Amino acid sequence: MKNEKLSLPPEPILFVDTEGNGHSPPDLIEISILKSNLEAKKKEDIYNWLIKPPNPINRIVTKIHGLKNSDVENCPVWDEIKDEVHSHLNGAWLIAHNAKVDYNIIKMHIPEWEPAGIIDTMKLAKHFLPEATSYSLENLINFTKLHFHKSKSFYRDQSNSFHRASYDAKATSKLFSYLLSKSGFRNWSEVCEVCQVNISKKIKPILPQQGELW
Repeated sequence: MKNEKLSLPPEPILFVDTEGNGHSPPDLIEISILKSNLEAKKKEDIYNWLIKPPNPINRIVTKIHGLKNSDVENCPVWDEIKDEVHSHLNGAWLIAHNAKVDYNIIKMHIPEWEPAGIIDTMKLAKHFLPEATSYSLENLINFTKLHFHKSKSFYRDQSNSFHRASYDAKATSKLFSYLLSKSGFRNWSEVCEVCQVNISKKIKPILPQQGELW
């Protein structure tokens, strides 16, 4: 990250992406968590889970993310991995693209989860890239020419394409670092002023609808 003057928060920073089965509200079928300290030459750890949903994956969403019912047939159901996912997420900052969608579906599946805060790279991109023609993650990666290296170890068991959780989490990380390098932010509070998502513990999260996870 080029913006070396930026002071980061003490809590962990996670880049997260989720994929659903096309129902309303959706069941989780994939979630990825990329742990990053946003510093150059530091190892990034990726955690990815494929999940067998209680309802079948709709064909229309298979055309988008490529995941079929046969791909998750032998995967664990949500209750089998919930505690593990929660242990990674709890108390950390969550950064995602169109982050309220990912926050809402995770909160629906883990009601007791309390993040340190939610940062939305779409809001950040709209602030620093007003000339962009679209604010989808794929378009922004192409617009900024952030064609990152896809290492074999990172993607050994994952699909190298947008709308898969691990790929999108990595793309979100690269986009966030790029936007920070343009920002001149000096501290995390300034980041939050531009792109933090306001969440209330007293208000029940709005459940994502079909079409919002991609």
